[in-house]
Amino acid sequence: MTAPVALRSRWLLGVALLATLALAVAKPAALPAAPAAPATPAALYARHCLLCHGERGDGAGPAARFLDPAPRDFTRGRFKWRSTASGEAPTTADLVRAIRHGAPGTAMPGYNGILDDGQLVALAEFVKSFAPARFARAAVPLVLELAPIDQAALLAPADRSALLARGETLFAASCARCHGLRGAGDGPAAATLEPALPFDLTRLPLRRGESSLASIATTIATGLDGTAMPAFAFPGTDLLAVAAWVDTLRFRGDFNPPSPPPITRPSGGSPGLELAPQGDPPTALAPAARSLSSAQCGRCHAKQLREWRDTRHARTASPGTRAQFIGAADSFVRSCLRCHAPLAEQLPGATGFDERLLHEGVTCAACHLRDHVRQGPPRRADSGLLALPSYPFVEDAAYERADFCLPCHQLRAEEAVAGRPLLDTYREWLHSPYMPRGVQCQHCHMPDREHTFKGVHDPETVRQGLDVRAAATRATDRVSVRVTLANVGAGHYLPTTPTPAAFVDVELLDARGATLPDAAARGRIGRRIAFDGKWRELEDTRIPPGGTRVLEHAFAGAARAQRARVTVTMAPDDFYEGFYERSLQRSGLAPEARALFLEALTEARAARFVVTRFEVAIDAAP
Repeated sequence: MTAPVALRSRWLLGVALLATLALAVAKPAALPAAPAAPATPAALYARHCLLCHGERGDGAGPAARFLDPAPRDFTRGRFKWRSTASGEAPTTADLVRAIRHGAPGTAMPGYNGILDDGQLVALAEFVKSFAPARFARAAVPLVLELAPIDQAALLAPADRSALLARGETLFAASCARCHGLRGAGDGPAAATLEPALPFDLTRLPLRRGESSLASIATTIATGLDGTAMPAFAFPGTDLLAVAAWVDTLRFRGDFNPPSPPPITRPSGGSPGLELAPQGDPPTALAPAARSLSSAQCGRCHAKQLREWRDTRHARTASPGTRAQFIGAADSFVRSCLRCHAPLAEQLPGATGFDERLLHEGVTCAACHLRDHVRQGPPRRADSGLLALPSYPFVEDAAYERADFCLPCHQLRAEEAVAGRPLLDTYREWLHSPYMPRGVQCQHCHMPDREHTFKGVHDPETVRQGLDVRAAATRATDRVSVRVTLANVGAGHYLPTTPTPAAFVDVELLDARGATLPDAAARGRIGRRIAFDGKWRELEDTRIPPGGTRVLEHAFAGAARAQRARVTVTMAPDDFYEGFYERSLQRSGLAPEARALFLEALTEARAARFVVTRFEVAIDAAP
């Protein structure tokens, strides 16, 4: 978690040609006069856009350093897709289309079906407010009059062939230098272009929801501001010909990019929090309010204390963590405590160090206290707490956004293994179906502002997030079992880190319910890693948000099998079970470290639980 925005450190992913007498760029459809939803434009922007584009619209949001290409800087007022002439500002309708359909090849999602027309217009107008001078005069769409062609529904084959041949010739002469002859973005000048390589027409959709000849022709005629793509002044027939040829090259499949994509550029910054000492408490505070201990916070916030005490946040300075500190370099201890116990007063050897406070892990003050000033989300009308004039409190909306959790739930690109950091939770959410819908980390892990932070260690939370189904079929004496696991409840990969693993056991049962010999198999869902001087990824079978994973097992000689039993077991600390076991085998291990590792191993093994167990009948193969 991180401190509020104002006070936290700033360091902080074949052609069918419609024939008409004149093909022109369609004028924008009539737009609603006002947003239909009660949310203000600023609130819509904060929920859906701020993470990437920033509070000031300058493209410097907290997620920006994890994204490639970088988010657009709205303060410049320059946008790729417009219906206006080159160099002109886009219309409101242009911006609405961009928000509605998103930008393929980037992290910008499409909000079609998520936001209504009124909300889209409100956001477009709010985006324009970041560059008022650029939008001071009304934008006028450019009307492209294309040469008349046959008034038939489709061109005659000979005319179509002639048009495409002309388009291919013009494309080779004017476009292939950057895009390549086949449109793959591999032309001879491609590597020299800034700020990005030419668009690969064959791999990415031209634009989500907009790949008509009119939209292709508009892009060619207006260019893409902020890129090396210029505007081309082709005569009408030639413009239509080039658009028709591009239409034959463009990607037409289902667009399913990796989520999140491999990291391709450094993200910088340090994981965790760099918190300065709180210093001397002001005299305005009552004695109980001067303490950094959660117990004293609970004097007033009793409900939150009860919820927090049994959480993983309260145990981040666990026996397994502290065992690794014995004999370790100060730099290692400090780097771990940035997330596991981030208060300066929790760092051994620091001024004001309190070992009891260290054991509290991510305690109340780590998130809510800076220079003894209390900070939190905007007050709710139903809060039962009495206001105290002498009690300094700062409201910050960041407490209700996912970027509040970013510093301790996302490692840097520089620490990537096989293209992805070992802790990549924030980026996984950023590229998930949850982010464009405004579902933040807090919605699932702090519902109704509860401080329970439930996750993979909580059986009910896992059961809510994982849907498991199975089917078994028989062909003579051979039985096949197919288990489908779906991530229906997590806004990140399930599981998100390499620490947990889910084990999927399949057994064949006879008529009495006994397991048949040699008729059992196990699958594993998780990210398996190993360290031999550097981290290596051995496998990654995790399930992305909204995705599925299918495990199939076949058993020969299973004529007596009547049913198949499926058991899914979650091992929340699977990686650390092995780590603790190996640590206990080391020679010369300090007695104190041995005791802590034994305690940690016992806790890790005890954390395992059965997610689900069920049986299915074995049906005859179709």
